[in-house]
Amino acid sequence: MNRITHEAKKRQGVVKLANRKGKSFASRVYGVSLSSVKRWCKRYDGSWQSLAERSHRPLSHPKRHSAAEEEIIRAAYREKFYRYGWDGTYAEAIKYGYGRSLSGMVYAARRMG
Repeated sequence: MNRITHEAKKRQGVVKLANRKGKSFASRVYGVSLSSVKRWCKRYDGSWQSLAERSHRPLSHPKRHSAAEEEIIRAAYREKFYRYGWDGTYAEAIKYGYGRSLSGMVYAARRMG
């Protein structure tokens, strides 16, 4: 049983105790905040899976580089980086139609690998 499953089953125990004896009592017994117990009780649907941790990662980012911009960065990097470094790569990307900052291009290139 991994950590996420273990915590979810512990939360299930807290919710079951809260339903029988009260939320305040359950929060004192398990040593968690009352607001956490209230949140778990609201989220609980009868299975421990509903109490498992969920991802906080956003599904999308409005300012992320588009696929076309990433292709421009790749092409400019292949042609100019090893001889001219980031400045040469940025100048080449500008010729191809790249319109963002140097630091944004460097960040995107490092993220892409």
